Order: sequence, then structure tokens, then C-alpha cells
Amino acid sequence: MVLELHKLGYQGLRIVTGISGSGFYWRCAVTYASNIDENYNYTGKGNYKFNKFLNNKLVARYSSAQDNRYFGWKDASEDNARQLAVKFKKRFPEILTRSKFKDHKYTGWLAETIGYAEKEDFPIFYDSNEQSYVGGSVTYFSAGLPPKQKIIIKKLMNENDVVQAVSEYLIQQGFKVKSATTQQTGIDIQGIKSNEQWIIEAKGETSSEKSSKRYGKIMTKSQHYSQVSTCMFKIMQELKKSSSNKKTNLGMAFPKNKIFLELVDSIYPSIKKVGIKVLWVNKDSTIEIKK
Repeated sequence: MVLELHKLGYQGLRIVTGISGSGFYWRCAVTYASNIDENYNYTGKGNYKFNKFLNNKLVARYSSAQDNRYFGWKDASEDNARQLAVKFKKRFPEILTRSKFKDHKYTGWLAETIGYAEKEDFPIFYDSNEQSYVGGSVTYFSAGLPPKQKIIIKKLMNENDVVQAVSEYLIQQGFKVKSATTQQTGIDIQGIKSNEQWIIEAKGETSSEKSSKRYGKIMTKSQHYSQVSTCMFKIMQELKKSSSNKKTNLGMAFPKNKIFLELVDSIYPSIKKVGIKVLWVNKDSTIEIKK
């Protein structure tokens, strides 16, 4: 199934496999590349713990104890690899969104590994005590070690990066999205579905203009302050003129860095009172809605 998704361009998908505490069952976790702790990055320097991920919510888990109830599904017992891939794409959209890039080296390794697995020669990254088999005296990789992860994480996010990440998140939630770049005017992000809509203003932590002195450099604290102030002003204007019959969610989106966190926390009680939501964009483009 994972190889079928790689064929569709989701070559950032990764597997982490091992055996259960009883030693009887094979386990397989499927997630995206940047969700794996860099200290457990197929280098032989660390163990491959079944739950060692940066975001445990964006991991699909299977155990052979489930037999053909893949990932706990009750409607896939007779599915082939391609049919499972279709279901996985619908049921784990956020994992796939973060896996959409090319990594031919890993895909090649995965294809060879699956060839061995078809002969019941399964890859094992950790044993029942979660001790690493990688780089040990016993080889559990007939296809050899997987290549070093290709992980795409943006160091600094500009406004366009934030708009793209939030737009992808809303699309995965079933919204039709209209978005604007820094070269355009109007609402940064508008998401609509049935009787609900999102109106979101977004700001970045670095300039999106290559000609700017701040391009590629993090903004100062005062510039962060200006970003939050401008965002608040624009979204309050939307609050005032909002008259849609749809349920309207008003939000502000920022990169999740220390300065934005401190500024937003200092005014969050007031923001929350008027119903404005804050969306944090993590370095791997995942989204958190502040509670």
C-alpha cells in the first residue's frame, strides 16, 4: 500500500516497523518523513521506538494481530494494495499532504524491501524491548538500511508559506479555499463549505520579498508586534462587516515561534472573548488551533 502511494507522488511516506512485546506480532507505523525524530533517523545511532514520533496524532499504526483489519478498519479485509491506498488517502489526508514530494532513493529501497517482505522477510527496526536492530551485529534488513531521510522543513516561514499551509489544512477539512499572496489585496484565506466558512488573516516571520533586507532573516520583536497588530486590525474589520448566514470562523495565522507565542498569549483572553481563533503553523506545516 505504501509503495502504491509512493507511485502517486507521496514519496515522503515512511514506515517504522518492529515486533511486539510478546514477540509474536509484526508492527508497522506509517507517517511522513519530518514526523520522525531526527535522532531516530535510520543512522544506527538510536532505537526505533514504535511511538517515537514528533506528532503521534499523525501516525497510522498496524499490527499483524489485527490480521486483515488494516489500521483497525472493518471494511478493507479483501482490499488489495491499491484499494488500501485509496482508503488511506481519504482517511489520513494530513499525513499525505506532508508526504507530497519526490524521494526516489527511499522509494527504490521500499520497493526492494517489499520484494523481500513478499517472501516473509520483514524489515524490523526494533525488538520486543524496543532495542534497535539498526547497525547491530544481526542484520534485519535484507535490502540494506534505508537511505537517510529526505526531510523538508522550512527554517523560516514568510506570509505566503503560512497561507499555503493553512489553505492545505482547510482543503483537507473539506473547504473550498480562495487565497491571496502578498502581491494581492483582500482576505488572505477564505474557506467555504455548506453552512460554514473561515476568514483568516496570515502573517509570516520573515519577508517574502527577495529585495527586502529582512528576506531570509527573522523579523525583530517590534516587527512581530506590527504583524500581530495589523492582523488584528484587519480581522476586526471583517468581524464588524460579517453578515453571512453561514457559521463564520474568524482567525489569525502565524508561524509558531517564541515571539509570536508571547505576543498572542498576552492578548489571547481578549481575542477569545470576541471569538477570534489563532492558528499556529508548525515548522513541518502542520496546523494547531489554539484553545
